[in-house]
Amino acid sequence: MPGKARPTSAAIDGVIRASLPRLRKPGVLTVRPGYEIAGHQLTGRSAIVATVHTKTKNLPKSDLLPDRIGNIPVDVREATPHQRLRAHDPAAAALTQAFARPEDEEPTWPLEREMPSGKLLSDPQSDTQKTLAQHRALQPATDHALKAREKKTQLDYQQNAPTKSFPLDPVDTRTTITAHVSPDAGFVTLKKFLAATQHSLVIGMYDFTSAPILQTFLTSLTGAKTLQMVLDHPGLNPTHDQTDAETVAKLREELGNRAQIAWALDNHDPMVTAWMFPYAYHIKVMVQDGKTFWLSSGNLNNSNQPDPASPPAYRRSRLARHHRRPGPRQDVCRLSRLRLSVGEAVPAARRERDRAGGRGRQRQACARNQSAAAAAQAGHARQNGAGARERPGADLR
Repeated sequence: MPGKARPTSAAIDGVIRASLPRLRKPGVLTVRPGYEIAGHQLTGRSAIVATVHTKTKNLPKSDLLPDRIGNIPVDVREATPHQRLRAHDPAAAALTQAFARPEDEEPTWPLEREMPSGKLLSDPQSDTQKTLAQHRALQPATDHALKAREKKTQLDYQQNAPTKSFPLDPVDTRTTITAHVSPDAGFVTLKKFLAATQHSLVIGMYDFTSAPILQTFLTSLTGAKTLQMVLDHPGLNPTHDQTDAETVAKLREELGNRAQIAWALDNHDPMVTAWMFPYAYHIKVMVQDGKTFWLSSGNLNNSNQPDPASPPAYRRSRLARHHRRPGPRQDVCRLSRLRLSVGEAVPAARRERDRAGGRGRQRQACARNQSAAAAAQAGHARQNGAGARERPGADLR
């Protein structure tokens, strides 16, 4: 026998609008349609989600929210820092969202209503939007920053794809493949690869915060050797020696006009005014002298390519508690004697990424060197999430 139909978000919003007097309680910030969470797990049952500033015990009966309205449970949740800030200073909250890392973004719920007015948060007549407009009028710098973010231009990757000038034709050649695993052999093999550079390095990279690797770059790129690099600007790695910006500044200082470095056009990167990649430029590839390339699942960080002679230390005590286990091994592959026609930094890096990755890259099983196991203790481990969280795409429609 088929189960009872689940109410739609619109239907639950209708119940909310009809029940606003029962939901107007001290400390309630917003109400919206959503799903119930019990025991830190989504139950799959539709619910009215009420966000409160702070959950408090022993409230007077008159201040308590109802357990349910009709057959729809009321799920009470404590507000996030962003939600509290939005209720107090919408302009500051808007700035934190506009320039936040993707992983720190708060979801937007189309039918979320502010309290006590009961208006949609997105309604220009809501208290939230009116206060935001007032703050922007009184704070020109805030208004300018928000406008700049709102006007960031999206570039069409397909329209300007380098494959139009440099087709990704199959290559038949006799090729030497060097496969290895980090941290056991990552840094040592990478160091040899960089030292063998004769003319140029063309790089697409997500993160570069290792001082030993940076020094190897400077030692290897002497004379007339050139560097072309596109680099993303992610959140700071806990094993960093320097920031990505400091890496770029040092390379430009030491190499001068032999270094051509551009920030990846990441939508959330405050360094750029236009974007091509919605969330991240998650590429790790280096083309050497137009004939050899290095492809890795790890970045140029201590957590990915640690120097076994000086294992990295995690610099944030809170993060260190989550990274006590050995980090994930990084699969790395270096191909040489491969015929390439390198035209410019971005096309070359993308071409090699697509050729080696998109055409079915084979990962080799590499022997693990136990003598360097100590370096693995400083490796980067995945941080476990704490509890369930709804996603906008999973909400009822």
